[in-house]
Amino acid sequence: MTNSQLERRVRTLTAAVCGLTVLLGLFVLGGFSMDRSGHLLKPERIEADTVAAQVVVTEQVEVVDRGVVRVRIGGQLPDASANAPRGGVPAGVLLYDDTGGERGGYVTFDEAGTVLLTLDGRQQQNALFVADTSGATALRIWYEDDAVELRADQDGARVTAVRDGRVVLQNPPITDPESSATCATLRSLRSQADAERLLQACRQRMTEDFCQTCLE
Repeated sequence: MTNSQLERRVRTLTAAVCGLTVLLGLFVLGGFSMDRSGHLLKPERIEADTVAAQVVVTEQVEVVDRGVVRVRIGGQLPDASANAPRGGVPAGVLLYDDTGGERGGYVTFDEAGTVLLTLDGRQQQNALFVADTSGATALRIWYEDDAVELRADQDGARVTAVRDGRVVLQNPPITDPESSATCATLRSLRSQADAERLLQACRQRMTEDFCQTCLE
């Protein structure tokens, strides 16, 4: 073997040893290990197996930024404030601004069976997207006493515009109010509210002709 051939052989062996050293270091630093069958397990596999074995049980999760709660996730979320009860206990996600004021959420209510998405201003709720257990669905956006609503329920689909707390446009209108599911619901509330309040509530959702025919 010539000197040049011997030098090439030495360089090849040196490179092989260096490669094995680097590979061994990667195994150690990267957390590689073997399973019972002798197969190599990658770090992400080991981490995934470890995470899968962990069980975290908590009633509520809070995300806090600079001392202010910004997100709450739970099965029994609190009211917006002491003066604003929800009328039920929601489960889901609530969002808060940097002042700690509630600004919306995505929740379900067990009692009513509804699921809803809300968007709130600093003073009041301003958008609502809701569906009940029957599949009836409504999207309503409003500012003070003006609103626009898209609704699809047992009485069909319709678009409603409200100005100063009264419906000014509904298309298509309900042609037979007395036989409608909406009217049946309003009449069922007669024992819970006086006639004037019920009529006022009806005018915020239905046309004047509908409310007069249904309630009077």
